[in-house]
Amino acid sequence: MSKRMEIDEQLRAIVQKKAKREIDFGTTLSEAGLDSLDIIEIGFDVEDKFKVDLPQSQQEMANFTFGDLCRLIEERMADNGGEGTARDVVTANRTPQSIPTSNEAAIDRSVHQ
Repeated sequence: MSKRMEIDEQLRAIVQKKAKREIDFGTTLSEAGLDSLDIIEIGFDVEDKFKVDLPQSQQEMANFTFGDLCRLIEERMADNGGEGTARDVVTANRTPQSIPTSNEAAIDRSVHQ
């Protein structure tokens, strides 16, 4: 079995436990009927299973499609142990929304320690 099929199969099993309808590559997590708690739990399960970091924003995760998550995991796992996170892979091709000020960055670091 290819790595891509393996990721798809394992991720599908995680998401389908909570999904309220069948999912395909174009289905967003919110379209699958997942509420915010479901999305957070799926995020934790994915991070544990694949050993990757996902975005911490539930809103951002809700807008991911199943295909986005598959690609994100695949790319992150192929990253050869780089310092980036899965969030870096997804946001690399997006326009940055804002750059935090030094105070915001310091607060964020203190919260996550």
